[in-house]
Amino acid sequence: MSFLDAARAAAVLLIGRKPSNFFSSTEQFEMELCELARDAVEDLATDHEWRALTVLHTITGNGTAAGFDLPADFDRLPVEMDVTRPGWTSNAWQPARDLAEWQALVNRGSVSSPGSWILLNGQIQFYPVLGAGEQAQFYYLSRHAVMDANAVDTKPGFTQDGDTFRLNERLLTLSLIWRHKKLKRLAYDDELSEYQKMAMKAAGTDRGARKLAIGGRRFAANAGPSYPYRLGN
Repeated sequence: MSFLDAARAAAVLLIGRKPSNFFSSTEQFEMELCELARDAVEDLATDHEWRALTVLHTITGNGTAAGFDLPADFDRLPVEMDVTRPGWTSNAWQPARDLAEWQALVNRGSVSSPGSWILLNGQIQFYPVLGAGEQAQFYYLSRHAVMDANAVDTKPGFTQDGDTFRLNERLLTLSLIWRHKKLKRLAYDDELSEYQKMAMKAAGTDRGARKLAIGGRRFAANAGPSYPYRLGN
C-alpha cells in the first residue's frame, strides 16, 4: 500500500473525501497529514523490534582497525543481541558495560576470547582488533521504515505519494486518524484505542521482542533498553 492509499483511507474518515495527491498539494489538510506521517513512521519504526526492519551486518577486519562505522540506516541494537563470528555457536564478543570497563580492558590488555566490543563515536569498536579477514556479525534495527517509490531505496520517512510503508499499512492509517483528531483538538479516544489494539496485535505476531509505545510515548514491556549506554563520547 502506498502512502497515497493509506492517507486517502484516513481522509475518507476524517473529511469525507479522497484527495488526489498529498505531497504536491498546497491544501492545509493534505499538508497536515504529510507532517503527521513523520511522527507516525518514527514512532511505529522505533517502538518495537520489527523483523521487517532487522538487518544482519557483517564486518571484515584488516588487522589494524579497531573501529568500524555503523550502517547509515542504523537506529539501535536489538535486546540481547550478540556480536558473533559467522558459523560460530559460542564464544561471542562480550559487550563492555560502560566506558570505564572498556578503558580498563584496553589498558589491561587481557580479555576472554575472542574479545570485547563497545559502541563509541558512531562506531562499533573491538578489542583486540579484528585480524585480517576476520569477520564479526550483529543484527541491528534499521530506521528506514519507508520504501521509496522506485521500489529499490529505503528511507526514514515519506517524501512522495508513491512511497510505501515497510510495516503494517493499516497501523499507518489508524495513526494518521488519531493524530489528526488530536491536532484539531477533537475527541480521539476511540481512534487511539483502535490504534492501540491493532499495534498490540501486530507486535504480538511479529515474533520480535516487544517494546511498544502508544500515543507517541514509549515504554518497555518486559524488556530492557536495546543498548543501555550512551552512543558517542
